[in-house]
Amino acid sequence: MRISLNARTIALTLAAVAAAGACWVFLAPRQIGGGVDYAVIHGVSMQPKLHAGDLAIIRREPSYAVGQVVAYQSGLLHEVVLHRIIGVKHGHYVFKGDNNNFTDSYFPTQHALIGRLWLRIPYAGGLLAWLRSPGRAAVLGGLVALLIIAGGGTAGVRRRDRRAPRTPGLESRPHSKHVTVPAQRRPLLVGALAVAAAFATVAALGFAHSGRRLVDDPSGYAQTATYSYRATAHRSTVYPRGLVATGDPVYLNLVHRLGLTLHYRFATRFPHAISGTIALQAILRSGGGWVQRLGAAPVRAFRGDTAHAEVAIDLAQLAAKMRAFRSEADVVNETFVLAVASHVVLHGIVNGRPVTETFVPAPLTFNTDDQSVELAQAPSSSATVGAPAPDPLRTTTLGTVERMQPASLSLHGLTMSARGAREIGLAGAVAALAVALAALVPRRRRPLDELASIKRRCGSWLVPISSPLVGSAIDIASIDSLVDLAKHYDSPILYEQRDHVHVFAVADMGRLYRFQFAAAPEPEARQQPVIESRWPVDDARHGPRSLVF
Repeated sequence: MRISLNARTIALTLAAVAAAGACWVFLAPRQIGGGVDYAVIHGVSMQPKLHAGDLAIIRREPSYAVGQVVAYQSGLLHEVVLHRIIGVKHGHYVFKGDNNNFTDSYFPTQHALIGRLWLRIPYAGGLLAWLRSPGRAAVLGGLVALLIIAGGGTAGVRRRDRRAPRTPGLESRPHSKHVTVPAQRRPLLVGALAVAAAFATVAALGFAHSGRRLVDDPSGYAQTATYSYRATAHRSTVYPRGLVATGDPVYLNLVHRLGLTLHYRFATRFPHAISGTIALQAILRSGGGWVQRLGAAPVRAFRGDTAHAEVAIDLAQLAAKMRAFRSEADVVNETFVLAVASHVVLHGIVNGRPVTETFVPAPLTFNTDDQSVELAQAPSSSATVGAPAPDPLRTTTLGTVERMQPASLSLHGLTMSARGAREIGLAGAVAALAVALAALVPRRRRPLDELASIKRRCGSWLVPISSPLVGSAIDIASIDSLVDLAKHYDSPILYEQRDHVHVFAVADMGRLYRFQFAAAPEPEARQQPVIESRWPVDDARHGPRSLVF
């Protein structure tokens, strides 16, 4: 079964599209919307499976299991590590190189995993590493552009009229014609190729740089400690509800026991797992430096983002200690301060980075005398001119976290992300190459333009006639061969139009050497005038010449 040219072309096009789609699905880099990452192997930690210089193709998976070789972004080494998973603990993966006798000291979460090893190409990574140099990439792009210019400026094509059979015995030379790029399109071609090389260099620079980089986020997480106190009292004008709330003064003759609480909270937008200990104690301090411990909460371990600690103060004991100090020290106007101090020791992992920190909130202080216990400074409740006063009940501190962000590069003062450089470079190179290909494609001439070109080639040898050509005809393959015959026999080229067929012929010894050209009808056919031949009837070399019309 024969396949028509159009069907074959469609089949090849569909196959090419399918192949391009498969390449995109399986091999397109994730930086330009694909599903894989490429990594060049360094070191010997994964021998004998992987060797230095190999190219690893990595695919992202929805989940990962023990035994798989997976790439992850290490927060300690600040680079991509490709090792095998040997365990999972509390959402953190444990990795080890096949050739190592120790496990990795970094335990990433799934957020830091890049993908599983899908394919290994031995020694292919060396070429990519060589191309990572911007200078080499630019030189390679320039060489490709020069090759395209050199190879695409002219294209040798062989052309022959298939309508005319070759005549045995008549030597007709096949005419090789070079289709050159028109002069008016050459600047466009050269400019498009230069622009394509420039965009390709931008794309190469984007691929030579990592798409992401680690940076310090000074507000990566926040620790907040909030104090509160509470007590019960007899209902009175001072305490109508019989309760003492945070911020209220505490009168010693109405309140007997005061409960102090510390609420701790850890907050971050990054993946994390934390634990630690929290401690709280209350002390009585005189203005002269005397210190007496009133009570302390036992050190309490916690796991998670929140914790709290409580301590109770016997206010009768507090008043007794103040009186005993004045009596023993023989002082009358001594001032006292009730201070509540705390500290939190934090351990854990935030965004894949280990964190160990001691958080010491500002102590909560009360001015104390024989009648009352009052906050040293009331909480700020309304806006004031200038900076607001710090809240004595709350302390917040920020912690630094390493996080990934898109990498950027600078090109002659223009700053863009590595991903943007890749996308802009690829899109610009493809668009510029499309313009270059359009400049290379020969413009298809209309039939009337082809007829005008044939007439121009005939030049002054062309003689239009009004009578039909008669005689034994031998078809010639091309108009150029017919012009060669006219020059050889020093004979005119007779031109006759039969409807839509244009006939060019050279008459010699009763034979017609003929070239025919079929064209669409002219919009306005003009009658060609009959031009007398410049050749005389009598020729001294050939004798009398007769033309058959």
